[in-house]
Amino acid sequence: MEVISNGQIFKSRRVVTTVPQQLLANSVKFSPALSTDVMGIMKNTHTWMGDSVKGAVTYKTPFWKENNFSGALYSNVGPFVQMYDQSSSDGKGFALVGFLDGSISHLPLQERKAKVVEQLVRVFGEQANEFLDYTDTAWNDEEFTMDSQGTRLSRHRNNGHLVYQQPMMGGRLIIGGTETAVHDGGYMEGAVNSANNVFKMLVD
Repeated sequence: MEVISNGQIFKSRRVVTTVPQQLLANSVKFSPALSTDVMGIMKNTHTWMGDSVKGAVTYKTPFWKENNFSGALYSNVGPFVQMYDQSSSDGKGFALVGFLDGSISHLPLQERKAKVVEQLVRVFGEQANEFLDYTDTAWNDEEFTMDSQGTRLSRHRNNGHLVYQQPMMGGRLIIGGTETAVHDGGYMEGAVNSANNVFKMLVD
């Protein structure tokens, strides 16, 4: 097997890739080409974190604890739909961290920040305005996670598909990653299950 990347050539007996399958299909050229059916499934395999936005707001003090709040939040309104107290164990850093509704990923960073802080003020009061920093990551902007031209898919679509359970290209190509796992595809547990399956394919 030869893998050519940025002008460099890497040779091996087998290749394992965990690049998200939709991105893999749209960014890597295979020779000989994979079948039309396999390529179609890859292009239509949902990338689990691809639609997600993770945000963090840091504070000088954990004012929510002082007001007897845990810092945990679940919301159907958002933009934070799931949030937790992620303060450091040494008591020197204080933060609220969680996942934002993916529908705001298209907004500019400053607008996302304004909406998040507005929500925190509604929940925790005006002290939430006194934040040190806000940062977030919209995974659909990450070049090694999502294909900018890829179709947005329903969650878990084709996760754990049968096509990923066997090596391809005469046993020389193995496609892994959480989206390929039969059980818990798209989750952390799915990543572990996929790794175990890849290991079995390598030793068989």
